[in-house]
Amino acid sequence: MNNAIEACNKVSGPEPFIEITSSGNPDWATIEVSNSFNELLWKDGELETTKESKDFHGFGLRIIKETIEGLGGLIFIEADQEKRIFKIKLCIPKASP
Repeated sequence: MNNAIEACNKVSGPEPFIEITSSGNPDWATIEVSNSFNELLWKDGELETTKESKDFHGFGLRIIKETIEGLGGLIFIEADQEKRIFKIKLCIPKASP
C-alpha cells in the first residue's frame, strides 16, 4: 500500500487512484491492488525503486513475492505504460502445501 500511495502522490494528472479488491473460494484468497503511476523503472525484468537511496529502498515487492510463493501462492504484476496503471494480484492458498 505504501508503494501505491507514493506512486499516486507523484501523479500530476487530476485522477490518481488506488483500487483494492479481494475475493476467495474454499482453496484460494485473492487480493488485487491497482493504482495510477507516473514512472516505473525495470532492471533485469524486476521493478526497481525510483528513490535515490536504492540501498535502503526497493525490498517491498521482493519480500511480498518471496512470502506468497513460499506459501505456494502466485503473484502477478502488470503495468500498462500507456494508461499508467500498475496492478498486482496476489493469489494465496488457504492451506499450506
